[in-house]
Amino acid sequence: MEIEWETEKLKQKAMDLAKRNPVTARHMDAAKSAKDFRDIEPPTNGRAHFLKYDYKGYFSIDLESKTRPGRLICKPTGDFKIQDSQYIKSTITSFKVIKIDKNYHK
Repeated sequence: MEIEWETEKLKQKAMDLAKRNPVTARHMDAAKSAKDFRDIEPPTNGRAHFLKYDYKGYFSIDLESKTRPGRLICKPTGDFKIQDSQYIKSTITSFKVIKIDKNYHK
């Protein structure tokens, strides 16, 4: 998948996390090599899932394990499709990372 970053500082922070944590590195690699959103849904690839409330229209990708939370907050970009108010997952082939968050459920 094509990944854009809100800022270079944000990208560097994610890369630094990946250098220190093999789970984060695996999830970042899975996102880069994914064909579309469906490839990053399995827990081993980042457990990508769509968000609600303040982040409606965004999705998150887990960076670390459940005991060490950290997530990329992302917005689909490009030529994706929506049907019946739902993203068609196979059409999401690029995204923009807007934030790294430890706990967006506050």
